[in-house]
Amino acid sequence: ENLDHYTLAAGDVVLIDRGYNQPKTLVPFIDRGGDVVLRYNAHSMNLYEDDEGDDTGRLVKIDWYTRLRKLGKRPSCVPVWLCHGNKRIQGYL
Repeated sequence: ENLDHYTLAAGDVVLIDRGYNQPKTLVPFIDRGGDVVLRYNAHSMNLYEDDEGDDTGRLVKIDWYTRLRKLGKRPSCVPVWLCHGNKRIQGYL
């Protein structure tokens, strides 16, 4: 399961399952102008958030157990960063 098996271009939107949670293929595709909707697997792909109290742009890995407990049972949109190499792509979960 890898996006490299498909011919994708800027403007394409892919709907993918959690087996495709691979920053090494997602980040280049998104960077070329593609969009991704995926079922997230926290065990196979790390997502990051801005470090609270740090204005240098530093990111920290999201601790989903703690983060979701803070949200409670209300629906929420969590801003996240997907990272690979020196690239950062912002998204929402």
